[in-house]
Amino acid sequence: MEFGKATFLDTLLEFFQEHCILGYQALAPHAFELIMVLAVIDICITWTLYSGQLRMSEIISRVMKISFLMFFILNFDKINQAILYSFQYAGLTAAGQPIDGNLLKPSGIIDKGFEACKATLGYMMDHKLSLLGPGLVMYSTYVFVTLGAFFFMALQVLITKIEFNIFATMAVILIPFGVLRHTQFLFQRTISAVIAYGVKLMVMTFILGLFI
Repeated sequence: MEFGKATFLDTLLEFFQEHCILGYQALAPHAFELIMVLAVIDICITWTLYSGQLRMSEIISRVMKISFLMFFILNFDKINQAILYSFQYAGLTAAGQPIDGNLLKPSGIIDKGFEACKATLGYMMDHKLSLLGPGLVMYSTYVFVTLGAFFFMALQVLITKIEFNIFATMAVILIPFGVLRHTQFLFQRTISAVIAYGVKLMVMTFILGLFI
């Protein structure tokens, strides 16, 4: 990573995304092993099998649940990316903005801040002598506050995306616990947390879309 580049925040985000993908690939085989063990335990504690009442509907429902969780593990990285982009696009759509991929990048948000200050900076350069005194302070304050606000939003988007990717990577090992009734809360909280990060990004992109 080169810290001197203007796109350093994008490079930092890509760094975490690439390593989170590697982390998911490393954890996925262990998640499959865990779900197989928990599936065997779940079927073994199905007491209707020992009472002489073989209820096929119950067995089929358990097999379907296990298959769904295995599908979830296999495609968890794609599902997370779909959630990430869907919520961001929803925020931009709600703000009446076109879908702009650059706006979803931290450096693109900072570029929008400079575009917002472009007219003011040009005016200050053209009238630098007449702006000496209170006028210079007023325009300078406007520029610093505007750039600071956009930088803060870019930083928040960066942090939220990094948190989302890290949590989504670690969460794949918790998905198998959805097999057992007594440990389903781990799976449910995992999905809830992923959705919560997506909603947070949607709100931020909506607010950002209102100011550009």
